[in-house]
Amino acid sequence: EIVCKPNVLRSQDGMFLKRIKNIAKMEYPELQVETYIVDDFAARLIRFPDYHDTIVIPNMMGDILSDEAAQIVGGLGVSGSGVYGSRIPYFEPTHGSAPDIAGQKIANPIATIISASMMLDYLGYEKESEGLIEAIENTLIGGLDVEKNWKTLPKEAVPPKYQKNGKFGTTDFVADKILEEYKKLDT
Repeated sequence: EIVCKPNVLRSQDGMFLKRIKNIAKMEYPELQVETYIVDDFAARLIRFPDYHDTIVIPNMMGDILSDEAAQIVGGLGVSGSGVYGSRIPYFEPTHGSAPDIAGQKIANPIATIISASMMLDYLGYEKESEGLIEAIENTLIGGLDVEKNWKTLPKEAVPPKYQKNGKFGTTDFVADKILEEYKKLDT
C-alpha cells in the first residue's frame, strides 16, 4: 500500500508516488499495489487494522500514522517498531527515548521488549521472539485483577485512579516480571 497526499502536495508526493509505483512495477511485479490518500488511509487504519500489511509512506505522514496505529494496540508504551530497508534494519520503541521521563522509573519497558522480539525474529530466532511476546502476554494477563496485581502493570495499563496514587509497576519491576515469565517458557 502506498500512502501519501499527491492531491495537495503535488510535486513532493506526486514524485514519491510515481517513483514507488515504478519500483513496484519493475522489481516486484507480482505484488498488488494499492494507493491511498493519507487522510482516507488514517480512517481505514482505525476501521480495518488487520487488513494492512506493508505500507510505504513519506516519513512525516508515517510518523503520524504509526502513533495512530500504536493507539489501536494500547498506546506508544506497548508498540515496537522496525525500520527495514536495503541496509541494516533497526528496531526501537515507537515512543522513542522518552527523555521527558528519564530516570523516573515509570517508562513502560514493553515497547522496547517488543522491538527486541522483532529483531530476534528478523535474525531468525523465531522461538525466542515468540517467547518474549508470550511472556509479555502472560504478565499482562496475570495483572488483569488490577486491585491485586497493579504492581505488575505499566502505568498506561492501570486505570487513572491508580496512576494518580502511584499504583503501577516501575520499569524494573515490569521488566523483571516479564523476564520471570520468559524463564518459565520452553525457549
